[in-house]
Amino acid sequence: MFAKVGNRPDAEDLTAEVFLAALRPLRVSASVGEVRAYLSATARTVLAGYWRRTLGREITSLSDDEGLGPIAAADPDYR
Repeated sequence: MFAKVGNRPDAEDLTAEVFLAALRPLRVSASVGEVRAYLSATARTVLAGYWRRTLGREITSLSDDEGLGPIAAADPDYR
C-alpha cells in the first residue's frame, strides 16, 4: 500500500481497511492461496476507492491570470 499511496499514515489506514473488509466474509476453511487472492482483490478494491476519493475532487482552482507569472515573465511571446 505504501508504494501505491506514497505516505505511511494513508497506507496504514488502507491496510487496516482491507483487513476489516476481508475478515468478515472470509471462510475459516479457505486455503492460504485463496486467502492471498482474496486479500489482493480486496486491497485493489480499497485502493481504487481511495484513488476515487482523493483524485476525483478538485484540488486547486486557478483564475485566468493566476499562476502564469513565471511563464509569462520567461517568455514574452507566451500570450
